[in-house]
Amino acid sequence: MTFDGPLHCLVVLYGLELSLAVQRWAEHFEAALNHPPGSPDQSVDNESISAVAYTGVHTDKPTLDEVIWVVKKLKNGRAIWS
Repeated sequence: MTFDGPLHCLVVLYGLELSLAVQRWAEHFEAALNHPPGSPDQSVDNESISAVAYTGVHTDKPTLDEVIWVVKKLKNGRAIWS
């Protein structure tokens, strides 16, 4: 059987048989995704009720000056907000 993709990499790198590789991925996702639900926490509920929405996010279209500023920062090879 030939197989392309991530499982093929496991087979090549670790010398695993394909069925064993599939079994190990199944075990991994079974453990990662199937866990008991968390217990309810009233303190978290109380905090969420009294929380204030963060309004510091800019949602308008960028101005031409902002676009020029960002492009200049990128051209200088620096991170945008550094």
